[in-house]
Amino acid sequence: MEADRERVSAERDRLRAETEALQTEIAKRIAARQEAERRYRDDIGRTDVGHAAIALNGLVVECNAAFAIAMGVESVEALHGRRITAFTHLDDRAHDADVLTTLSLGARQRAWIMKRRLDGTSQLLHYSIACDEDDEPTRIFVRDASDLLDAVRRGESALASHGAGLDADPTWRAELAAVLRTSFPLG
Repeated sequence: MEADRERVSAERDRLRAETEALQTEIAKRIAARQEAERRYRDDIGRTDVGHAAIALNGLVVECNAAFAIAMGVESVEALHGRRITAFTHLDDRAHDADVLTTLSLGARQRAWIMKRRLDGTSQLLHYSIACDEDDEPTRIFVRDASDLLDAVRRGESALASHGAGLDADPTWRAELAAVLRTSFPLG
């Protein structure tokens, strides 16, 4: 009987030690993840490229100041908790909502969307889905890619003004559009 008590006591001590070791490991992993998230938020906050995290229901969860400007609002607070489609031109909202639904259901991993803001200004956004360990969608990340759109427009302008005979040849625009569609498929 005494031997059984000692065995049970030893097993209990072993389990207690294993539990404490697991709790310590979990606490370390949580702290490391929180630190990585903090660094990510700090880095995104300092960039001049607009970034946002959107819940699967389309609500803006996080964004930086550059994204607020890209969406045509003056502050990050104006976006938080609001649907991203609320800042989309009325004629583009249905398409925007369809793309968000497709992403949130996991049917697509990413999408490029050319859309208009409320003021009619065109913008190019890149949407990508974040998934958990089971490949279930958790959030949608958005990057304002209007800088790419601006570069294309500057390139077209340069070609139009300096490209001898290009305006006379209508195929160059179609070829450029085909390359862009292939490289950056729109949602």
